Amino acid sequence: KSTADSIVAPFATYYQKQKKVLDSLQKTVAKYQAKADSIKTHLQKDVAGIRQKIYKATSEAQLRKLAEENGIPLDKRTKLEKQLAAIKNFSIGRSVLNYTELTAQNITVSGVNIEYNPSWYAAFAAGKIDYRFRVFYTRKARQNNQYIIMGRLGWGDKDRSAIIFSYFTGRKNNNYGYSDSVRSSVNLVGYSVEAILKKDENNFLSAEFAKSTKPVIGSLPAGKQSGSLIRFGDPSNMGINFKGQTIIPETHTKLSGFYRKTGESFQSFSLFSYNTNQTSWLGRVDQSFYKDRITLTGMLRRNDFSNPFTDKTYKTSTVFKSILLNVRLRKFPTVSLGYYPGTQLYLIDKETIRESAYYIFNVSSGYSYIVKGLQMNSMLLYNKYMSEATDSGFVPYKGVNVYVSQAVLFSKLQLQGGYAYTKQSALQYYTLEATADYSLRSWLKVGGGLKYNKVKDGFAYWGENLQIRTEFKKWG
Repeated sequence: KSTADSIVAPFATYYQKQKKVLDSLQKTVAKYQAKADSIKTHLQKDVAGIRQKIYKATSEAQLRKLAEENGIPLDKRTKLEKQLAAIKNFSIGRSVLNYTELTAQNITVSGVNIEYNPSWYAAFAAGKIDYRFRVFYTRKARQNNQYIIMGRLGWGDKDRSAIIFSYFTGRKNNNYGYSDSVRSSVNLVGYSVEAILKKDENNFLSAEFAKSTKPVIGSLPAGKQSGSLIRFGDPSNMGINFKGQTIIPETHTKLSGFYRKTGESFQSFSLFSYNTNQTSWLGRVDQSFYKDRITLTGMLRRNDFSNPFTDKTYKTSTVFKSILLNVRLRKFPTVSLGYYPGTQLYLIDKETIRESAYYIFNVSSGYSYIVKGLQMNSMLLYNKYMSEATDSGFVPYKGVNVYVSQAVLFSKLQLQGGYAYTKQSALQYYTLEATADYSLRSWLKVGGGLKYNKVKDGFAYWGENLQIRTEFKKWG
């Protein structure tokens, strides 16, 4: 036995020693595995961030800059690819025109919209305007007598520096349910000259000058309004607009704002007021904290209303104050809180004084996460309006609005569902919607959706959509 023990002892000692070495190695492997997982996570986030920058890029120059910064090789472009890259926008059907503050901005048009910008700039848009495509009150009212034709020509790159001349004409409806001196559609013609200077997406400055015909009922030649477009000594049908933005990198502070002055007879497809010599401005400060994960926003604004439902001669000297808080923490939902209080006296037709009060509170939250290998996204929006009908000219006065959506992303299939509920004194309804998108090939996607709207003690309305999306390697 003693002989056996003497033979086994060295092996036992060696085993224990090697076991300690193995345990140490396993701990080291686990340590480096955690580091590898952390690096992999950071790489995935970096790749996702680069993809977002690529999707947000609005010019080939930005794409080439991203490729250079991230070591992505680029093939030499053909002549056709250069021409295709210069097409900024090409749309047939419903689209949103978003050109300038004094011509056409954020309006829905059913027609054609083309934008081309190589070393020079050109754009053309024409179609019917639809401000009220989802209003349940006046679905049978004739609101489709509005249209716009607009052409733009300039020199330079609009995403860098450019000078652009715009010409617009069309018909605008000035009757939205409120009494006014002009009850029919108005024909208008106008033009603007805009100068743009951009260092990057965070630092830019622009200035715009515009002239339009004065409001007349009937045809423009009969109203003898053509001459008013070149009478520069008459400021009544003139508009100017300045806007800018900059960032202070040392303090992570973003400053932005605009100043707009329009004469009482100035008209455009962006503004809804007339017979009002109006000055509008906005100043905004966005301050980031905690490595840009928390952002506090403060705003001051005056006469910044682009709402077709307010009185056309809306004018006030009151300055609105609002505050907004955004919180973006890792592994937690993004949360945004906003409060917009305000009260004011304003003058209607130079003889009637009214008071408006606005008390708006909103919360929004979004969260992207993975469950059993499936990527998901959840969203919640809540708005509360704390006013009375006599306090405000806006339709959505006292009431609440809630919207919830859920998206599930498979490898080839994307599903999304949503629920919206609106409760106001004069209108209550809810909306259910569901959409699906499927990738038949890497270059071909099809999709469709249904939307159900139910008005309390009223009718139900169905909406549907079908879409096809193709991607070509050479074209985009």
